[in-house]
Amino acid sequence: MANPEHVAVVRQGAAAIARWHEQHPREGLDLREADLREASLWRADLAGADLTGATLTLANFRGANLSEVTFIGTDLRWSYVKWSGFTRGAPAQADLGEATLRRVLLTGADLSGANLSEANLRGAHFTATDLRGANLRGACLSRALFAATTLGDVDLSDVVGLATVSHLAPSTIGVDTLIASFRGAGNRLTPELTTFFRAAGVPEELLDALPRILAEVKYYICFISYGQPDVAFARKLSEDLKARGVTCWLYELDKTPGERTWREIVEKRRSHEKMLVLCSLKALFRDAVKKEIEEQIDEDPDKIIPISLDDEWRRHDFEVRRGQGPDLRPRLLELNYLDFADPSRYDEQLAVLLEKALRRRDTPIA
Repeated sequence: MANPEHVAVVRQGAAAIARWHEQHPREGLDLREADLREASLWRADLAGADLTGATLTLANFRGANLSEVTFIGTDLRWSYVKWSGFTRGAPAQADLGEATLRRVLLTGADLSGANLSEANLRGAHFTATDLRGANLRGACLSRALFAATTLGDVDLSDVVGLATVSHLAPSTIGVDTLIASFRGAGNRLTPELTTFFRAAGVPEELLDALPRILAEVKYYICFISYGQPDVAFARKLSEDLKARGVTCWLYELDKTPGERTWREIVEKRRSHEKMLVLCSLKALFRDAVKKEIEEQIDEDPDKIIPISLDDEWRRHDFEVRRGQGPDLRPRLLELNYLDFADPSRYDEQLAVLLEKALRRRDTPIA
């Protein structure tokens, strides 16, 4: 929790903050989980402050010094940040949607999973910045500077100003970023995308081959969400899909030794184009399964394909009646599901899954 005295100082504005720094030259402001909505922090020196989990909606940071600020899980929606130093901060999963971050310094910043949609990042400096899984839809990167930055699973198809970005050193561009951007642009590489990728260090041969390679991909790549009671079915489904040319990820079979479990699950769920949710009475009681489903529904419900393994999970009150938390059933039943409850119809339903749900719309049916 935030230090109440620090919050009171910040609420008084830049002059009070400057006096506090003079009296405490070796300390940083502790503003963890502080509610600073609509705070006026014009030209405030917040260098070194800890804003982990703080709410900064509609706060005015114009001219503020945000160097070495910690932004972990901070909500900066609709806040205004201009001409700021923002070095080595870590706004992991922060919401910076529609923020003005012109000429912000993001050296070493962890922006993985952050929402930067519609953000104004004109002239921003991205040096060794982690942008894996970030949402940059509609963001402005005009005159931005990139160097040694990681872009994984990022759709750049409607980013503004890509062709004006300066690259001071090569960056790491994930294949998933190339695919997402290609698909997002209507299965083509626009001149802006080509210019950006080429300058970032993507080999010319790969850019030339990308349209041909992706044209040969028949199916969406999918993530399989399951509960431990259904692991045997999940393994069979994964193996059968892979045997038919579908790229899919199942934790039981495909986890990476040494990786943090939940981090890898979230990264894989976000980077895959479809999410197969195995629905059964026992599985949907499990907190991990609920968390996966709820997060995906909030982020992009169109990716979800429910796979029904029994009839019990569809009963109207089973979770509420047994005190098992939120009822996910109505949210899942808003989507058409495939019924795999009858083992004798497995092959029939698998064919429907392949042709009706997983086959790309732009590939011919054999």
